[in-house]
Amino acid sequence: MDKDQPPSRLGRFSVMVGQGLGVSDSTVETLKIHQENQAKLHAMSKGEILEEQKRLLGQLDPRLVDFVRDS
Repeated sequence: MDKDQPPSRLGRFSVMVGQGLGVSDSTVETLKIHQENQAKLHAMSKGEILEEQKRLLGQLDPRLVDFVRDS
């Protein structure tokens, strides 16, 4: 992690700010969640990631997917 970058921007990935997590230091908790997610992704094959992406996208409202992709 580059210490010059704010915690909400790591490389080309965005990290949510963690408001509402119910912890006193949401930045630390947000970073911990991000790191756990990264570890899970690194443990998956490309095929597994694509399958999971397809499954998740199939559960979401297409308008929401378009909105997020256009952001």
